[in-house]
Amino acid sequence: MIDFLLLLGFQILIVHFVFPRLGGIKTSTDWMDSLVVVVIFAILNFALRKLLLVVTLGVAGLVYYLTLGIAGLVLNAVILLVISHLYPEKIKMNGFIPAFVGGFILALAGFILGK
Repeated sequence: MIDFLLLLGFQILIVHFVFPRLGGIKTSTDWMDSLVVVVIFAILNFALRKLLLVVTLGVAGLVYYLTLGIAGLVLNAVILLVISHLYPEKIKMNGFIPAFVGGFILALAGFILGK
């Protein structure tokens, strides 16, 4: 549980401080907005990964490993694009490439913390 909260806190810092410095991503200056973005990202990421595994009868897991994780990064980018369309006042993505970079950075945070 502490690992999850540490990851959430680290990702909130990334959304709040790193994302605005990336080209093509605009975020709100409110900490609660960063919290909302990260929590929705975590929920959608977990749910969509599990749903893909169940629907594809495990083939999605194989695709993930065969593409060396690129499929997971694309899923992260799609999730960030969905969040930016649902909550444009909290985060705004100007295309797929900034979303991909943002998803990569959030995945890197999970990798650094061992999640």
